[in-house]
Amino acid sequence: MCWASATLTASGGTSYIWSTAATTAGISVTPTGTTTYTVTVTNTNGCTDTEVTTITVNPLPATPTITITNNVCPSTIGTISATGCGAGTLEWATNAGGPWSTTVPTYTTSVFTVYARCVENGCIGATANATTAPIMCVSNDCSKIFLYTGMKILRDFCNNKAIELG
Repeated sequence: MCWASATLTASGGTSYIWSTAATTAGISVTPTGTTTYTVTVTNTNGCTDTEVTTITVNPLPATPTITITNNVCPSTIGTISATGCGAGTLEWATNAGGPWSTTVPTYTTSVFTVYARCVENGCIGATANATTAPIMCVSNDCSKIFLYTGMKILRDFCNNKAIELG
């Protein structure tokens, strides 16, 4: 159980006494840690039986830390990673509501938000999110941008000048 409520139900009797002092056949409990509950059941003949049950509460997994390394021009390659799940499983999504997968989303040159969460012992931790900030690379390689006008003059558009060939 992961920090939630549970319903415990006893049957076969005409009266019930729980360790919580409740006197109904069923009780709702919200333990904050592993807790043992006892119920004593009495039937119409006056016979009693005592049962014990223990609810184990697993702590919520940690919230992962997402790291995005954006591309550095002229490259369009960036990376997405996360840490902090310990023994749990790291799950990813590109929408807050899922679908969830263990596959890391692929970095692209479009801005998007990535979500990550840790899952352990059936418990789902808080969701972290981060947004990519890809850099649009523009080529500044002007060495090949020329306009030939006849055979003798060449226009260098990067430096806005004419070059005369001899």
